[in-house]
Amino acid sequence: MIRREGRWGSGGRGRRPGGATAKIEGRPMGSWKLRCGFRRLQELKTKHANEVLTTLSSPETRFKEALEDESHDSNMTALILRCIAKALECESQRQGTIILLTTIENSRFPRCNLLEFLHGIVENDYEIMEYQESVEDAITLFIALGQNLPHSSTLFGLFVTIELVINKLKSHQLLDSSLEQEFKTCKEIKEGIMKQKPKKQNRERRMEREDEREPDNDFRDINVFPQSLDVAAGVDHNPFLRRNKERGGYRDLNHYLDIQFRLLREDFISPLRDGIQEYIEALNNTGQVKRLQDLRIYKNVQIISPICDKSGLSYRICFDVDNLKFVRWESSKRLIFGSLVCLSRDGFRTMLFASVSNREVKLISKGIVDLKFEKTHEEMAALPRDARFVMAETTAYFEAYKHVLHGLQNMHRIPFEKYIVRCETDVIKPPRYLLRRNITYDLRPLVDDDIVLQGEKKLRKVGISISHEPNYNFSPLSAKCANIKIMDFEKWPSATQLNLDGSQYKAVQRALTNEFVITQGPPGTGKTYIGLKIVRALLHNYKVWNTNLNGAVEHKPMLIVCYTNHALDQFLEGIIECYNGDILRVGGRSSSEVLKQYNISTYRMKMRQSKEIDRHISREARRINWALKQIREVINDTAQKIEFAEREIIHEDYLQPFMGNYYNELVQGVEHYVQIQNPKISLKRIKKSSAIVEWLGYGTILQIEHGVVEFPLEQIRRDVDEDGDLHYWL
Repeated sequence: MIRREGRWGSGGRGRRPGGATAKIEGRPMGSWKLRCGFRRLQELKTKHANEVLTTLSSPETRFKEALEDESHDSNMTALILRCIAKALECESQRQGTIILLTTIENSRFPRCNLLEFLHGIVENDYEIMEYQESVEDAITLFIALGQNLPHSSTLFGLFVTIELVINKLKSHQLLDSSLEQEFKTCKEIKEGIMKQKPKKQNRERRMEREDEREPDNDFRDINVFPQSLDVAAGVDHNPFLRRNKERGGYRDLNHYLDIQFRLLREDFISPLRDGIQEYIEALNNTGQVKRLQDLRIYKNVQIISPICDKSGLSYRICFDVDNLKFVRWESSKRLIFGSLVCLSRDGFRTMLFASVSNREVKLISKGIVDLKFEKTHEEMAALPRDARFVMAETTAYFEAYKHVLHGLQNMHRIPFEKYIVRCETDVIKPPRYLLRRNITYDLRPLVDDDIVLQGEKKLRKVGISISHEPNYNFSPLSAKCANIKIMDFEKWPSATQLNLDGSQYKAVQRALTNEFVITQGPPGTGKTYIGLKIVRALLHNYKVWNTNLNGAVEHKPMLIVCYTNHALDQFLEGIIECYNGDILRVGGRSSSEVLKQYNISTYRMKMRQSKEIDRHISREARRINWALKQIREVINDTAQKIEFAEREIIHEDYLQPFMGNYYNELVQGVEHYVQIQNPKISLKRIKKSSAIVEWLGYGTILQIEHGVVEFPLEQIRRDVDEDGDLHYWL
C-alpha cells in the first residue's frame, strides 16, 4: 500500500483529521476528469500550441488515463482529437511531441474510441457534416504518427478508416481541396512506410554495414574537450558512432579503442547538447527557462582576470547568484572541481568550453569561481573585457571522463587483448605461474574463515619482512586442504568443505586456475563473498604467483579496482577483517573510518613526519615549490593590477617609474593648486588622495555640497605665473 502525505498530514488527499475520507459523489477520488475532463479540455484547446503540448505530455495531467477510458461519447472524442491536433502544431518541442505520440500509440484511444468515432461519421450523414474538423484532426494525428513512429501498429487500421470517411465526403461532394491535399499526404506516408518497412534481418544487416564504416579521422587526434560543432544547437550534425559489439570480436585494437572512445565521449557531450537545445527552444517559445533536466544555467557571467594556481593558469569569473540564494554550496554538486561548463554571448552559436579548476565555498557563494579554458591564452586575451556570457553546466561529470578518454588515446597495447578485443574465449589458458608442474595451494583459509592471514608490513615500518611461515591455528577439518594440486580438479576439496554452493564453487575454481575470468550474477548471489575467498587464497599462497624465474620471492602488489568508491571501501573492509598486512587505498572520496589509516594521503603524511623521504629529494621539492609559489604570486599580482586598471583609475604612485619628472610636477602642482583654492584643506589630506583623480575632476577634495568649486581662468593663470611652479595645463 502506498501512503501519501495529504493536506492534513498522513493519509489520502481527501482525508480529514477525524479519519473520514471526502468523496465527490459520482466521481472516483483522483479521477483523471479533475485534470483533463471536458471543461478543462475546452479551455485547453484555445491555448497556444506549446502550452497544449506541454500540458498533455505532462504526467500530472493524467491524459494517459483519459485515453484509456472507453466510455467517451462523440463530443468528448472529438475534443480530445482537437487538443491532440493543436498540440501537434508545436514544432519546437521535439521531445514533448514524441512523448505525446508514444502515449497515444500505447493507449486504447486510436484502436477503440477513435476508430469507433470515425465509423460513426461514415454511418451517420448528420455527423459527417458536424465533425469535418475532426476528420482533419485525425489526418493530422496519422501524419504525425507516420513521421515519428512509422512502425506503429495503429497506422494501417487508422488509415483504412480515414479513407472510408474521405470516400463518404467525396460522395456527398463535401471534400474541400485542403482536406483532399492532406489525405494525399497521408496516403504518401502510408505508401512510404510500406516500401521502407524492412524485415528484422535486413535492419540487422544494414546496422552491421554501418558498423563496418571507417571514420574520417583518427580518434587519437580528437580533442577530448567538446567543440562548437559537437554541441551547436540547430546544426544538423550527427557524430560518427558505431555500436559496441555484443557478439564476436573487433578487427584489431584500434577498432576496439575507436568505438569505445567515441561512445564514451558522446556519453558526456549528449546531455550538454540536448540541454542547450532545450534552453534555446524554451527561450524562443516562451522567453522563460524553467529548470532543465541535464543543464544548469548561470547568467551575467564575466571573465574577471587570469589567476595562477597549482594546476596552472586559470581565469576567475563571476556570475549572478540572485536566483541561487537557496543553494547550499558546501554540499552542492554545482560547479565542483572538474565540472564542464560552456560559455556563450550569442545564444550558443559560438561557445567557449572550460572546466572548474578551483572552487572555494566562500567565493562561490558570492558568485566567483576559477575556470581552466580550452582556448589558448592568446585567444582568451582577445575577448572583449566587458563581454557578458550565459554559462551552461552539464550534469555529466567531465573530470571522470577526461582521464579515461586521454588514457584510451594513449593506449597502444592492452593486457588480455586476445580475450577482450578478439574475443577468442574457446580456450582460456591458466596463468603463467601455474604452468609449472605440480603447483599446490594451501586452501585451509577458505575452510577456516576466522583465520586472520599475516602479511608483510613494509609500508608502515612496523616490522621487518616475514622470513618464515606464520603459525596459524587451523582446525583439523581443514587439514586435507593443506596441499591441493590446484590444476587437478579431482583433488580439490568439496564445495561444502569450502563453505560454498555449487555455482560459487565453480566460480572460485575458475578464478584460481584461469588467466582471464568474468564472474557475474544478480545481487545477493555472493559475488563479494567469493571475491574475498579468492583474495584469501591468493594472499595465503602469494609465493606461487609472486616468485620470479630464479625462485626469489618478489613484492608485486595485487591490484583491486571497483566501479564506485563505496564498493571499493566495502571490499577493502572485508579484506582487512581477514588480512593483517600492507594495504594501500589509492584515490580520494573514501567515507570509511576503518580505511583512514590505509589511504595514500595518510601514508604520505606519515612519511613526511618520519622523514623517510631522502633529504636531497625533500630539499629539491621544497626549492621547486618555493620557486613555483614566487611565479604564481608575480602572475597573480600582475593580473590584479590589470584588473584594477580596467576597473579604476590608476594611482600615480604605480605610474611613477614611467612618468619621470612629470610625477613631481603633477603631485606638487595639485598640492599647490588645492592649497591656493582652499587653504583649509591640510597637506596630509591632499597627499592621501590621488593627484590624477583630482586633476581629472573625479576627486573629493574640491567637491562641495552642490558641485565642483570653479574659479575664473584669469585667476588660475595669474597664480600660476606668479608662483612659477605650475604649468598652465592644470
